[in-house]
Amino acid sequence: SVSWLMEPQADLTGTDGVVVPSRPDFLLRPMRGAAPPVAVFMDGFEYHRATTGEDCRKRMALVRAGFKVWSLTRHDLEVAFDGVAEAATLLDAQNPGMAPLQRALDDRWQTATLRRQLMREPALVLLLHWLRESGASDTAASTAERWRNAIFTALLGLFDSQRMKDPALRDQFERSAGTLPGQIAETLADMDAPAFGGTGAWLDESKPFESLFLALPLAAVEPPDPARLLAILHLRDDEPSTRHANYRPAWNRTLRLFNLLQFLPDGWWITHQGVQAGLYPEFGPIGEPQADAMPPDAGEWATATELAAEPLHPAMRQWVTAGLPVPEVGFELADDKGEVLAEAELAWPKERVAVLHGEQAENVAVFERAGWQAYPAEDDVAERVINGLAA
Repeated sequence: SVSWLMEPQADLTGTDGVVVPSRPDFLLRPMRGAAPPVAVFMDGFEYHRATTGEDCRKRMALVRAGFKVWSLTRHDLEVAFDGVAEAATLLDAQNPGMAPLQRALDDRWQTATLRRQLMREPALVLLLHWLRESGASDTAASTAERWRNAIFTALLGLFDSQRMKDPALRDQFERSAGTLPGQIAETLADMDAPAFGGTGAWLDESKPFESLFLALPLAAVEPPDPARLLAILHLRDDEPSTRHANYRPAWNRTLRLFNLLQFLPDGWWITHQGVQAGLYPEFGPIGEPQADAMPPDAGEWATATELAAEPLHPAMRQWVTAGLPVPEVGFELADDKGEVLAEAELAWPKERVAVLHGEQAENVAVFERAGWQAYPAEDDVAERVINGLAA
């Protein structure tokens, strides 16, 4: 039998090798064997529709630290328990011309049945498959490799042999997704003789929200090397998209697909807003400790970010990267008698630098008269604070 220990609301931080702290709803650890812990997130749409950039950032950080992550939604549970029909994912857009290669790889790796399961089973059922298969002490590594190979083979069906060598495909995806994170852009730039594939918004106007882009060196096709496949799952999460009537199914399909892409060494999940906000750090190889990328005061920064007004979060992430000290949240400027003259959302009292948010911005002059550098929370506030603290 296979047994897992379930811990609710587990805090995972730098001490766990995680570069971005997170708190999954459940953390599953095997009672025996070497299977990786599984962080399970139960996502409600109304809240998470506005946090997808942060969600994927945290989950990729867990995967790079050697965890497995699994996202489940109410729809996923309805599919598993109530017989609700499962919607197709981007994986279903298979190119028949790639079928002979896929069959050959299935024969080599014995993955035919698993490949069909991965493309069609509900997210909860797949999680149970993974827990059962990986939990045995002598199968964790081989199970992970078999799942990786099955996913690689399935993704090959999204290449078009007539077009996959056309570099215009890469340009088309980048125009759709926007500026890619530096680590992804460098991987693409360094790839020798790549083939391009995928599906979604960048190729199909009927799928306006989700995209899957694939790049694979031709030398990694035979012999096949799943470790060299770059898979980028992109979700458009700007305000008009998240309020669209058809957005929720696309969001759900994206969560389901990353449950699978995490098994690839170079599988990514990014969002439009996340890219614009510069959310994605430089990740190391999967399974290697990532905590070196975290500042010593990462826990204090996480607390300050949670307390601060949400529009300031992108700037705060830039300040973490820049090595700035942690600010005080909710600062009150008082005179010699202790009377409060003005408030700031964030302040560095020692350096006499403050950021004023919303109506607080009316009191910039009050801070300046007291000898402070005070900045309203505008688009350039991140750079202005960095320069102000360096002065």
